[in-house]
Amino acid sequence: MAPLALLALLALPFLEIAVFIKVGELIGVWPTIGLTLLGSFAGLALMRAQGLATLARARQAALANQPPLDEMLDGLAILLAGALLIVPGFITDVLGLLLFVPWVRRGLRRRIWRTFEVRERRSHGMIIDAEYTVVERGKPPAAEESRRLPHGERGKR
Repeated sequence: MAPLALLALLALPFLEIAVFIKVGELIGVWPTIGLTLLGSFAGLALMRAQGLATLARARQAALANQPPLDEMLDGLAILLAGALLIVPGFITDVLGLLLFVPWVRRGLRRRIWRTFEVRERRSHGMIIDAEYTVVERGKPPAAEESRRLPHGERGKR
């Protein structure tokens, strides 16, 4: 997954340049620049409006004593969407606009939560190596009573 993301990140500037050239051929240089600026301003406006709405939902969740986890992920997605729209380019604009669509963010949230659940399930079989001290009530712990579990006894206590 990481090599694919790195490849996409490296290829993005070249793809953006190619799209700029094609759009410039189709509609001209000034309209292309105008569309790019319009996308940046639209990104700022959408980020502000949806960001404030997400903040209000997070406050409501917090007032109801519920952790605003979904709202926090929405906020991060909106921030990323705004950044993608501010960066000049038509491909990044399309990706940014997609992140402003609520059902796209919901799907992204579900995927993120599933990833965390899978990682949590994998970590339950983990063995933690630790030292312990035997302490009896009324007696201070002695240095010689501190022991380390033998390898075969790990995880039994």
